[in-house]
Amino acid sequence: MIIGEKMTPKEIFNILEKEMGSMPQEEKELQEWFETSYNTGNEAVQKALIELLTYDVIRPETDDDKILWVFRNVSHGKDQSRKQLRQMYYEGHGTDSLRCEIVEFMTSHAKKDDLDSIIFLGHIYSAGFGVEKDYEFAHSWYEKAAKQNNAGAQLAMGDFHYHKEEYDKAIIWYEEAGKQNKKTAYIRLSRIYKLGLGVDVDLKKALEYKNQAVSSLKKEKKSKKVTTIKKTKKIRKFKPSKKSDRKK
Repeated sequence: MIIGEKMTPKEIFNILEKEMGSMPQEEKELQEWFETSYNTGNEAVQKALIELLTYDVIRPETDDDKILWVFRNVSHGKDQSRKQLRQMYYEGHGTDSLRCEIVEFMTSHAKKDDLDSIIFLGHIYSAGFGVEKDYEFAHSWYEKAAKQNNAGAQLAMGDFHYHKEEYDKAIIWYEEAGKQNKKTAYIRLSRIYKLGLGVDVDLKKALEYKNQAVSSLKKEKKSKKVTTIKKTKKIRKFKPSKKSDRKK
């Protein structure tokens, strides 16, 4: 087998049986065997099981069990599972100890300037997802992401200063987010100038920002429409032929 090449299920089973003995045949016993095997700490076994996840052979019964395997997957460098891990965390899945592990894992990566991890920490501390709500701490993470030119974080920074009535700072971050067609940023700017929040009332400027918000929304809808059309074309392209067509 070439190093780095994706293992087949047969190759994975060979590794598992070599290290752990023969596998049970009953589905429930097999799933328990997978869990027990992983918990031995055998690195070869753990890597084989992570590869096996991609073949839908490991089937956790509950969402708490599922997030555990997703976290293991991410811990072994399978970055494609990160989005799923974050979503399951936001939905409240996982034991308290596991959720603490996930936060620790994300924190260690955020300290290495990993953007996804930084945004994750900003979200959970600003909303109190599994941690004590801490706006100031969330702000420190959002600021890191905003400086990496993340539009969502720039908008969050604007909101942070807006609610503290620090409108001059809010305007700076909203304008940065607006440059990336973040329509909500334009809506906030329009409100600031319409009501004269920290600035002189400027209805002309408020209208300009409102129009930019509308323009941004149109671009967003157009982009989604193009994506949908592309997906539809792919589906049609691979649509199975009818039985009557195959007979001809």
